[in-house]
Amino acid sequence: MNKAIFYFAAIAALFVVYFVYRNDVALTQPATTAAGPTPAHVPTPPASTGMPASVPPLSPRASGVAAFLNAADTQAALEVQQRLAVGHPPLAAEMAAELGDACYRVSVEGSLIAKTPGNQWVLDRIKQYCSGYRSDTPAIELRKRALAVGSRAAVEKQLADIETKDGVDAAKREAEQIILAAADPYSMDEARLYLARQPGGWSLGATLPESTLTGVNRDTAQGLAAKMYECEAFGGCGPNALQTLTWCAQYEVCQPGFGLLDLLRATNKPANFTAAEKILIELRRQRQAYGR
Repeated sequence: MNKAIFYFAAIAALFVVYFVYRNDVALTQPATTAAGPTPAHVPTPPASTGMPASVPPLSPRASGVAAFLNAADTQAALEVQQRLAVGHPPLAAEMAAELGDACYRVSVEGSLIAKTPGNQWVLDRIKQYCSGYRSDTPAIELRKRALAVGSRAAVEKQLADIETKDGVDAAKREAEQIILAAADPYSMDEARLYLARQPGGWSLGATLPESTLTGVNRDTAQGLAAKMYECEAFGGCGPNALQTLTWCAQYEVCQPGFGLLDLLRATNKPANFTAAEKILIELRRQRQAYGR
């Protein structure tokens, strides 16, 4: 019994550490006042407008990622993950861990999610998504493998090697190039996290007039813009998408019909979100010019 308790505690701890790391505070800075945090306004979910014409067409690999992120259930997601395991093991490792994390939360942490006021519907949706999930490998092992050999790990090592050899500025330039050229959101997000940890952030949005940045946390706005672009290019951010549901499980601002961008709008200062929308335009232009 003690071993079982220790095992489940270890899985929960690893999941929490990873999820906090992945969902960096640069994306989720709540609105504040002089008196401290205040509940953000919860907007009415807008109607989906589809992918902007300015988003470059997806490569075959990226199309596979999009199919995974937009899968209606675990069976469809696992089919994509298994196909990509042949030619793209790092991507497949990330996907397997993502499914394991989410579906593990239902079986072990579901009662905790349900105790959050207003989040029972999130738990019900995740349960529905994960109803057909089966894995011979425990979630903690899937996450360990992703941390060791996944797309994020490859980018982390690449940037660390460049930083050691050529310095931080060279690594920051490479991280920006990864964001512009990446064919999957995991690599893009790891590069974004690297830049968010560096003094001075990154250059995206540096050409915006200062008048548009009044009261703006530039790092937060840049991170939001990168996440917005990930959503446009790869999907997986609409209502009922697994990524949206797992993020909504952490907050009380979501309601049925919310997409991930609705959550980000509700949990960030309006000035940061507005600046992010302007930076997004520049990011689209740069990605187009990069010729992906």
